[in-house]
Amino acid sequence: MYRLTCNIEIRCSEGVLRLSHASEIEIKKDAGVLCDTLRLTLPKRIRWRGAERNPIRRGDEIRVWLGYNDRNRLAFVGLVRKIEPHTPMVIEAQDMMCQFQTVDAKKKAYTSTTLNTLLKDQGVECVIKGTQSVGAYRVECNTVSELLSSLHRQGIRSMMRIGGGEEPTMYSGLIISPPDVRTFLADERTIADKSRLQYAHADSVRFLVRVKNNSTTKGKRRDMKRVEVGYKDGELRTFNVINMTEAEMKEYAEVQYAKLQQGGLSGEVTLFGGEIVDKLDGVRVIIEGHDEGVYQVERNNITWGSGGFRQCLTINTKLSQ
Repeated sequence: MYRLTCNIEIRCSEGVLRLSHASEIEIKKDAGVLCDTLRLTLPKRIRWRGAERNPIRRGDEIRVWLGYNDRNRLAFVGLVRKIEPHTPMVIEAQDMMCQFQTVDAKKKAYTSTTLNTLLKDQGVECVIKGTQSVGAYRVECNTVSELLSSLHRQGIRSMMRIGGGEEPTMYSGLIISPPDVRTFLADERTIADKSRLQYAHADSVRFLVRVKNNSTTKGKRRDMKRVEVGYKDGELRTFNVINMTEAEMKEYAEVQYAKLQQGGLSGEVTLFGGEIVDKLDGVRVIIEGHDEGVYQVERNNITWGSGGFRQCLTINTKLSQ
């Protein structure tokens, strides 16, 4: 029999507060936004172990492990952003990317630079994926978080990933893909719901891939012709890049088009708990004994509580067969 278990650690002014019970937990991991989020509902009756009242404050570090039968795995590391003091108490948190919201950005201008140099000059230590030039660039943002968000909109994603370890690692780059992601199995033993999955045969899908360059010169966006590959009447998929030549944009568009034209599955598949799937991990989907290939996870909405332990994965890009 599977019994839901969790461990929660909150590092507050009174020391490390450890809890082994919660009413509801929801964690949202999304490659499309800068910060993952946590919503933690505590039991109605809770003792603070020596403290006369709730010692938790905004900015305290919080870690959450989830699992079955005390085999818990790290699911979230972040900082408390909001406390709802009613009964039951609700704590909202963001992952460690939120620490950059209070770090002032250093105003600098570059005639030509790389992503590595740009982030290092801002004091950001992370794993850079790919040799990405950002060309002429002017940092005019007020905070490092605003800078990362601006780069995110231009196609360079930055995110925290736990990746099976005990410490989150920040990644940044145009494309974050294997071998930097893990692959999980989704089959009849692990799938809780597959009703929101859709299948499209390769011969029946039609896409138009549009790549837009967001390079800047002296702080202003450079007007550069966009590149399109695919069917003019196909489903439009737009990709933003930064400081690419037209030839590089065309090559990038062709790679993305080839991925989309493979056909296969898209939509949502819900897995039971256990191994925690992170955004951009791969999941090999096997339905009724047929291997549908490996797909990249764009979002994972984790719920733990009265409805059990579930991971709702959004997939739309086929990585391999």
